[in-house]
Amino acid sequence: MTKERIVTIFGGSRCGQESEEYSQARRAGQLLAEAGITICTGGYLGVMEGASRGARERGGRVLGVLMNQFKAEPNRYLTEKVASAHFYERLQNLITRSEGFIAIRGGAGTVTELSLVWNKLQTGVIERCPLVLLG
Repeated sequence: MTKERIVTIFGGSRCGQESEEYSQARRAGQLLAEAGITICTGGYLGVMEGASRGARERGGRVLGVLMNQFKAEPNRYLTEKVASAHFYERLQNLITRSEGFIAIRGGAGTVTELSLVWNKLQTGVIERCPLVLLG
């Protein structure tokens, strides 16, 4: 049995569907799905929705790592929802299941996610893998 290939996409939740960030995320989702790669996002709006939408448009699988503390509804493009009790557990879920990462311009949350992945790569906590920055 072949191991599922998963790439996590990080990015802001506040960008609209007409934004450059949303378009970049949507295209990244499309390309990854076309390559048979499952995408993993935080599961809500903005970049997370754009990536999820793009992947689903190409028949891809989309994991949304949600946080019980958030009252927001997840985006409608998820094929699987992964519940997390708190922020650190959510970060761990986003990072540990993936073999590559894409960060698209966002806010403080995106910077936190990016910094944690970068640190884990530098210290050897996770195996070397691609970390791509867009925007």
